[in-house]
Amino acid sequence: LNRKLLGSAWIFDRLDDHHISEVVSSMEVEVFSPGEVIIEFNQAPDRIFILISGQVSLLLPRRKHVNKINVLDTLSKGEVFGELAMVMKTRSPYEARALSYCEMYSFHITDFQQLFPDRSHVKQKMDYKAEVRLHQFDGILELQQGRWVDALTLKRP
Repeated sequence: LNRKLLGSAWIFDRLDDHHISEVVSSMEVEVFSPGEVIIEFNQAPDRIFILISGQVSLLLPRRKHVNKINVLDTLSKGEVFGELAMVMKTRSPYEARALSYCEMYSFHITDFQQLFPDRSHVKQKMDYKAEVRLHQFDGILELQQGRWVDALTLKRP
């Protein structure tokens, strides 16, 4: 596994070599084809992903009153996704779909919790990134009873 790439990912950038080695031993490499769904909207989280190569789109669900897909973000090499649902202990607020052939590391949440039981600085970074990502949903999605719903539909009479 690419130690340099892992060390540069915001989630692991302050870890020493020992912790990086522990993380590496828990990771798997996965490959996705263009158009393949990696995380489904409102899916319960089980992994965090770090993109090695390719591009991934984070997509908001198609809105009933608007006939287009909303691209929340486009991710590339070294970027992390899947952490938001874990931090919030909820389901995924977006669909993650491969735009091209993608290779990525996946890290199961149970392994993450075992390796980082206190998660001090890692948890602080994840909380911050989750807050930033949540601001992207303002007026678009709202969390209700552990599931994400279209905020505009909720405001209609």
